[in-house]
Amino acid sequence: MTRVFLCQPDHYKHVLSFFIDNTAGFKVAGACHKSVELEAQVHLTQPNLVLLDIALGNGIDMLVQMRKHAPTARVIVLTETEDPAVVLQCLALGAAGYLLVRKTTLPRLIDFIRDACEGGVPISPALVKHIVKALPPGGGPVVLSSTLTRRETEILQLMVNGQTYKAISFSLNIALDTVRSHIRNIYDKLEVHSKSEAVVKALRERVVTSY
Repeated sequence: MTRVFLCQPDHYKHVLSFFIDNTAGFKVAGACHKSVELEAQVHLTQPNLVLLDIALGNGIDMLVQMRKHAPTARVIVLTETEDPAVVLQCLALGAAGYLLVRKTTLPRLIDFIRDACEGGVPISPALVKHIVKALPPGGGPVVLSSTLTRRETEILQLMVNGQTYKAISFSLNIALDTVRSHIRNIYDKLEVHSKSEAVVKALRERVVTSY
């Protein structure tokens, strides 16, 4: 059973609660609509995943607090805020995904939650395109990309697309252990320690493009 905590506006929180509670394998562990309540409630409920709207309170600090009070919980930012710099900052701070409310249907949200719990980093496709467009022109991953093999670059692209290890294994028709081995090599070469860090660096350094 995946226990989900909601930190969302009232009007959307009720819709999410009803839908999640009526989806097999999922349960709403708790909910709030004010950032001031978030830390205590998450510490009390210890959910598997938090759907966090950073527009409700003190923004990025809310995500930082989540990592402190529920270190094992995955945190997906679900918001209307689409500033590329904010997206990259949230991912760099360990967010397990970043989704736009108006671009994410409820059935698709459940898929994204499953992906995040399985190690994926779901990002709304429109956001990746905004991030790429917002990056300074010129440069390019001449040195960085040259250190990655063709297969590693291919896997990194699929990671940016939000695919889980299992999905990458299926897409490329390779063993799951082989995927894990490639991803360890990618982490070493990019000098990162997590999937979200790898996605951020891949986009910033233009190692890959977008969806």
